[in-house]
Amino acid sequence: MFAGKVQDDVNQALVKDKKDALAEVVGLNMAHSQFTNRQNAILFLLRQFASLTIAQFAERPMTDELSAALITLESLEGKEYGSLKIVSQTTRESEEQQLS
Repeated sequence: MFAGKVQDDVNQALVKDKKDALAEVVGLNMAHSQFTNRQNAILFLLRQFASLTIAQFAERPMTDELSAALITLESLEGKEYGSLKIVSQTTRESEEQQLS
Protein backbone atom coordinates (compact mmCIF):
# COMPACT_ATOMS: atom_id res chain seq x y z
CA MET A 1 0.00 0.00 0.00
CA PHE A 2 2.78 2.46 0.94
CA ALA A 3 5.51 0.92 -1.25
CA GLY A 4 7.04 3.47 -3.58
CA LYS A 5 4.44 6.12 -2.74
CA VAL A 6 4.49 9.39 -0.85
CA GLN A 7 2.97 8.78 2.59
CA ASP A 8 0.85 11.94 2.42
CA ASP A 9 -0.69 10.81 -0.89
CA VAL A 10 -1.48 7.38 0.54
CA ASN A 11 -3.04 8.92 3.64
CA GLN A 12 -5.13 11.31 1.59
CA ALA A 13 -6.52 8.41 -0.45
CA LEU A 14 -7.10 6.31 2.69
CA VAL A 15 -8.97 9.10 4.47
CA LYS A 16 -11.11 9.65 1.40
CA ASP A 17 -11.90 5.92 1.04
CA LYS A 18 -12.37 5.24 4.74
CA LYS A 19 -13.89 8.47 6.03
CA ASP A 20 -16.21 6.45 8.27
CA ALA A 21 -13.37 4.28 9.61
CA LEU A 22 -10.53 6.66 10.44
CA ALA A 23 -9.32 4.40 13.25
CA GLU A 24 -8.39 1.90 10.54
CA VAL A 25 -6.33 4.60 8.78
CA VAL A 26 -4.50 5.33 12.03
CA GLY A 27 -3.85 1.60 12.52
CA LEU A 28 -2.43 1.26 9.02
CA ASN A 29 -0.12 4.21 9.62
CA MET A 30 1.08 2.80 12.92
CA ALA A 31 1.80 -0.55 11.33
CA HIS A 32 3.65 1.14 8.48
CA SER A 33 5.77 3.21 10.86
CA GLN A 34 6.75 0.08 12.78
CA PHE A 35 7.60 -1.95 9.67
CA THR A 36 11.38 -1.72 10.00
CA ASN A 37 11.35 -2.71 13.67
CA ARG A 38 9.05 -5.66 13.01
CA GLN A 39 11.08 -6.81 10.04
CA ASN A 40 14.31 -6.61 12.07
CA ALA A 41 12.74 -8.63 14.89
CA ILE A 42 11.64 -11.38 12.49
CA LEU A 43 15.07 -11.43 10.81
CA PHE A 44 16.75 -11.71 14.22
CA LEU A 45 14.53 -14.64 15.21
CA LEU A 46 15.14 -16.44 11.91
CA ARG A 47 18.90 -16.00 12.23
CA GLN A 48 18.80 -17.31 15.78
CA PHE A 49 16.81 -20.32 14.62
CA ALA A 50 19.34 -20.96 11.86
CA SER A 51 22.19 -20.85 14.36
CA LEU A 52 20.79 -23.64 16.50
CA THR A 53 22.95 -26.71 16.24
CA ILE A 54 21.87 -30.30 16.13
CA ALA A 55 24.03 -30.92 19.22
CA GLN A 56 21.81 -28.55 21.21
CA PHE A 57 18.45 -30.02 20.24
CA ALA A 58 19.18 -33.30 18.43
CA GLU A 59 17.32 -31.60 15.59
CA ARG A 60 16.07 -28.12 14.89
CA PRO A 61 12.48 -27.59 15.97
CA MET A 62 10.97 -26.99 12.50
CA THR A 63 7.25 -27.43 12.96
CA ASP A 64 4.58 -27.48 10.29
CA GLU A 65 3.40 -24.09 11.57
CA LEU A 66 6.88 -22.58 11.23
CA SER A 67 7.29 -24.03 7.76
CA ALA A 68 3.92 -22.55 6.73
CA ALA A 69 4.90 -19.15 8.19
CA LEU A 70 8.18 -19.22 6.24
CA ILE A 71 6.32 -20.00 3.02
CA THR A 72 3.98 -17.06 3.74
CA LEU A 73 6.96 -14.75 4.25
CA GLU A 74 8.49 -15.97 0.98
CA SER A 75 5.31 -15.08 -0.90
CA LEU A 76 5.17 -11.43 0.23
CA GLU A 77 5.04 -8.94 -2.63
CA GLY A 78 7.32 -5.91 -2.82
CA LYS A 79 11.00 -5.13 -2.70
CA GLU A 80 10.79 -3.98 0.93
CA TYR A 81 10.28 -7.64 1.86
CA GLY A 82 13.42 -8.82 0.04
CA SER A 83 15.48 -9.62 3.13
CA LEU A 84 12.59 -11.45 4.78
CA LYS A 85 11.98 -13.51 1.68
CA ILE A 86 15.63 -14.50 1.30
CA VAL A 87 16.19 -15.42 4.95
CA SER A 88 12.88 -17.30 5.12
CA GLN A 89 13.65 -19.30 2.01
CA THR A 90 17.20 -20.05 3.13
CA THR A 91 16.01 -21.19 6.56
CA ARG A 92 13.32 -23.46 5.14
CA GLU A 93 15.57 -24.94 2.45
CA SER A 94 18.35 -25.55 4.98
CA GLU A 95 15.91 -27.53 7.12
CA GLU A 96 14.69 -29.53 4.14
CA GLN A 97 18.27 -30.42 3.20
CA GLN A 98 19.03 -31.62 6.72
CA LEU A 99 15.98 -33.86 6.68
CA SER A 100 17.04 -35.43 3.37
